[in-house]
Amino acid sequence: MNISVQFEDSDLHRILSDMIVHPNKEEYLKLLVPMLCESHKASDWFFRLHMGKTLPKVLTKGTLCYIGVKHLGYSASKDEIRKSDLCNDQDQVVCKVKDYRGIHNYSAYTISFTDFGPAGNPVEATCTVAEDELIEIEEF
Repeated sequence: MNISVQFEDSDLHRILSDMIVHPNKEEYLKLLVPMLCESHKASDWFFRLHMGKTLPKVLTKGTLCYIGVKHLGYSASKDEIRKSDLCNDQDQVVCKVKDYRGIHNYSAYTISFTDFGPAGNPVEATCTVAEDELIEIEEF
């Protein structure tokens, strides 16, 4: 069950003010509070950390994952991918993490995957995806 709690920027300011011990503390607060408030995902994780949770695992460059075909970029040839042997019976394909972009509202990772070009030839394509759309392939 999910519950919702509403915090204000003053709550964030107070918590950070207690955490930062630096002669330039007020300038850090002016920088960090608006940055955290701008992203609901970053502020959500900040308050989770404050309550003792940990950040989600960051997948490193080169990590192989499964991703649902529906989550591939708008320009992906999804019908051709589904017809190919690249797609498993759960409508997923293998992709590789190219870059971690940080905790953002929507797309934290850039991935590469095999797509099909205009002539039907396999080509490498990239897109950005959210962290919860990736399923890490565990090593054997």
